[in-house]
Amino acid sequence: MLGKLAVRNVKRQMGSYLIYFVTVAVTVALMFSVNNVLFSDIVLARVRDTGALQVGLGFATAVVSLIVAFVISYAGSYMLKLRKREFGTYMTLGLSRGDVLKLFGLETLCIGLISLCVGIVLGLGLFQAFMLFVRKIMELDAGLTGYSWRAFALTAGIVLMMFAVSSVGSAMYLKRVKIYDLLHSSRYVDKRRARPVLWGVIAALSLGVVIACIVGFLPIIRWMRNGDDMMLASYITLLDIVALIAAVFLFSIALAKSVTGLLLKSRRFKAKGTNTFVLRQLTAKLNTNAVLFGVLAVLMTCAVIASNFSFTLKASEEAHIQKSYPFSAAACWRRDDPPAIGLEQAEEAFVRYAGDIGARTTVELYESDDSTIYEHSAYARYGPEAQDADRLIRLSDYNRLRTMLGRDPVETDGYLVLDMYTGYGNNIERFKDVQLDLGGQTLRCRGVYEEDVGLGSAVDEFLVTVVPDAALEGRPAFADFYCWQFASETFDGMALYDELLEPHSYPNGLTYMHTVYSVRRAMWARSIANSAVWIVAAVYIAIVFVFVSMAVLALKSLSDIAENRKRYRTLFQLGLGAAGQNAALFQEIFTFFILPFLLPICLSVPTVLICAALMQMMSFAANIIYINGLVLIGIFVAVYLFYMLAAFAVNRNASLRGQR
Repeated sequence: MLGKLAVRNVKRQMGSYLIYFVTVAVTVALMFSVNNVLFSDIVLARVRDTGALQVGLGFATAVVSLIVAFVISYAGSYMLKLRKREFGTYMTLGLSRGDVLKLFGLETLCIGLISLCVGIVLGLGLFQAFMLFVRKIMELDAGLTGYSWRAFALTAGIVLMMFAVSSVGSAMYLKRVKIYDLLHSSRYVDKRRARPVLWGVIAALSLGVVIACIVGFLPIIRWMRNGDDMMLASYITLLDIVALIAAVFLFSIALAKSVTGLLLKSRRFKAKGTNTFVLRQLTAKLNTNAVLFGVLAVLMTCAVIASNFSFTLKASEEAHIQKSYPFSAAACWRRDDPPAIGLEQAEEAFVRYAGDIGARTTVELYESDDSTIYEHSAYARYGPEAQDADRLIRLSDYNRLRTMLGRDPVETDGYLVLDMYTGYGNNIERFKDVQLDLGGQTLRCRGVYEEDVGLGSAVDEFLVTVVPDAALEGRPAFADFYCWQFASETFDGMALYDELLEPHSYPNGLTYMHTVYSVRRAMWARSIANSAVWIVAAVYIAIVFVFVSMAVLALKSLSDIAENRKRYRTLFQLGLGAAGQNAALFQEIFTFFILPFLLPICLSVPTVLICAALMQMMSFAANIIYINGLVLIGIFVAVYLFYMLAAFAVNRNASLRGQR
């Protein structure tokens, strides 16, 4: 009997549960998709650190699980609020408290199983979409990817556990509550007083903190990049982000508590149409839900920041690979310490994988008698043992590398400093007055270049100095730098890289695999695989955060349907037609949804601008950042509109029913 009644109740209440059901189903689909990525052999075979990947995605799943568990618990309380009178009636008619608990548990189980099944079905297709995206980034052949039973088991276990926790919380409430409270719960009136002016001041101050955090972020990053005090700069950056999140939280609370009260003080605004009615409708809701608004605003702000920065990470890594590995392959070793895999064996492997070698060259590297350049650089903090002598290259050899890369040669009567790490911009100022005495010549600095000829990918040094050929006349070279350009870049770079590995022993007896050869295709595959996975994780968390935030707002807006029906019936009796009631209801729902959403979506603009500035700071193009930012804003706005319009439609059908 209870089973049939539970099924009947689920069918009857499906209209009220629809928003909740859609949210859980979409979340389950996303969770199932990401869990499949977590166990995908294609991805795990290409990432640099599978342990870190699994820990990272596992953490993302844990965070999402906690958030969704909160939403499910909240939805459970929402359903209880809608049906308190119904459950009280059941108990009045003779059902025991245990029977009511079983009934509600069966209903929750039905909805949970339906959501899980629909979510898994959606997830089957969503996972393939994710993997097509990942395959495209990795330049792998398009095709279907196999599913993992472990991903299914993990998703099912998490979802059922979340529903079980939600059911326990609801059951504990039903076990304690009195029948009278169930039947007369709607008589509760919130008598707390708001101070709109005070909260308005708090909102203005917290908004000022938000603006200050945004404005101060880039100078802090520049300070960190200059390397004056990286540890302190890191702490200040973290403090800036924490202050931003706290200010967003406080602003959203203060805005909710002040906006309607301040507007009600304006006689002109109140006198227009149904403004007074709408503001009074919103006042109690906003005061009661102010803290919830703050939490949801923080979640959506985190979603905006995480998703934009994940795409920035991908774009910067792609640009970094192109800049740091301009040659298809490169290598460097000291003449007194050649590798086990020599040039002939390496080039045979190159031909097997890449076909013809389009071009190759070799240049010599020299050492100075002291470390004048290093000692004046920002890297001197690491101690004299980090670089005991300056590394030098002839101007003609440097120009030969530039010509091979299709760049114009340079001329200078002094020396040029090539910064291998490009992380410390203040090196440009450090060499202004530094003279280099070499080969009987006194040379002055003519520029500090961000390394751009492939030396950084093979030469394990901080700086390389370009000097005129005459300054190195008669000085023996200590190392050679080799570089190759392949005719094709469509080969399996990881397989080629693995062939070039050779064992290297530590003094303590441990052995690891190492190679002196850097292969651009291999570096690209590893880097892009990692960034693709982190993009999936960040977008996954961001979309779930936005979905659950909008779902909570929708459920909150639907929780007072019974009271709204009475209030809008009064408007109808006072002569307000259907169009006027629709307009008033839309204003109420739109304002309720926009308050916690407005600041996070506005923050997406400076977030995109900051990400673009970071790309430009690293001398990379920023166009892709603007495109990704617009796409993400479009997705968030679409989710907002879907839930806002769905809540409006359900409220309109329920609140205005029977008036026409």
